[in-house]
Amino acid sequence: MCTIFLPGSIAPMPDNLYNPYAVEVPPDPDIPIAPPMPSVPPPSNPLQPYNPPLGEPECPFIKKCGRLPGDDSFAECVGYDSWGFDEVRMGKYSPASRFFNSVNCFYIMKPYNRFHVPKKLEAFWYLAKKRGDVKDLYDSEELTLACEDQSFTNPWVDFCDDMVWRLKTSCQAQWKDLWTGTCKKAPAPPGFRVESYLGEFCPLDCGFIKYKLEWPYPVPPGPPAPAPAAAGSPMPAAAFLRIAK
Repeated sequence: MCTIFLPGSIAPMPDNLYNPYAVEVPPDPDIPIAPPMPSVPPPSNPLQPYNPPLGEPECPFIKKCGRLPGDDSFAECVGYDSWGFDEVRMGKYSPASRFFNSVNCFYIMKPYNRFHVPKKLEAFWYLAKKRGDVKDLYDSEELTLACEDQSFTNPWVDFCDDMVWRLKTSCQAQWKDLWTGTCKKAPAPPGFRVESYLGEFCPLDCGFIKYKLEWPYPVPPGPPAPAPAAAGSPMPAAAFLRIAK
């Protein structure tokens, strides 16, 4: 069972039309359904506070995904059966639930069934963890630009903020094309090449290319694997590429 505290625009209401003796009649799929309701018209006064219409509460994962026989992946959907449950019921209305503006959801499992986390959720948690690793490296590493006459060292996150957001540099720009003057031939940071794209240095800012599912920037071949690092040592800058893949 889980208790969900609802926002102000959603409130539990009593079912005044409930009939305990009603016979359940499955809907006929051949009968056409009614057209959807029209959208809410915009307010005539733009300064008028927006009051959303009252919504009906609903339990999370209330729908059944279903799957092919022998298939337990649930790759395209996450429902109550994805977790191993056989049924989900919302608790009946009570004065207490209306006072606290909350609903109770009961997830029922058949005997000998097993609870398991859907693969889609596991992949989401794994991706969130990897993004956190990249963000930690973003905030801790520094990038050094070694020009012919002097060197500049800035936090990695500041470099990406300046290049991607302030200067609006294309993520397809290569390292060798980012600099001019005495910095034109500046070597790339360790683990990168002068042909490396800006998107390789700033994966959180550039991200993926629209309509493409694969990582768009080519990963350069890395050096031979070094000896295991001591515990607590900082990650090298080239770990950006391995984490962002």
